[in-house]
Amino acid sequence: MSHRALKIFRNGRFMAWVFVLMFALPGIISLFLHVFTYHSVLRAESWPTVDAVVRHWQFSRSSELSYGLTGNHVYWHTDVSLIFDYTVDGHSYSSTCFYASGQSPSVGVANDYPVGQHFLARYNPSNPSEAVVEPGSVGRMYLIAGLILIGVAVFALVCNYRDL
Repeated sequence: MSHRALKIFRNGRFMAWVFVLMFALPGIISLFLHVFTYHSVLRAESWPTVDAVVRHWQFSRSSELSYGLTGNHVYWHTDVSLIFDYTVDGHSYSSTCFYASGQSPSVGVANDYPVGQHFLARYNPSNPSEAVVEPGSVGRMYLIAGLILIGVAVFALVCNYRDL
């Protein structure tokens, strides 16, 4: 390392920047994920609707064993997916997307959309093979996490502005 690099590392400048970036980068990524999800849901809400029918539901369950200090724990994961069919301009399509935001539905949603159930699906007019059952919702988790992380980074900048 050069003499200047050692001097920067010793006086805390390097660690201050590491601390700021350690919170700022994940905060920016969280805000980007929120904006992306918001845009996807907003876009799907404006799509036209078409009559669709549920063809198939598939439930799969998996388990994961976790070893910890308090003992072993088994975590169960239930994955739910459906296939629905619809027709746009005389062309038949199938889709497996429930929400535009990419979240998978819970098992309870299968009661609302049983096999053979007709409903209005939303499809992308510029790409009719893309369709969703519901646009979904925009969660606030990414937004809150992003704002907190960026807030910590700004606080670190303010506290260390002389060192930077």
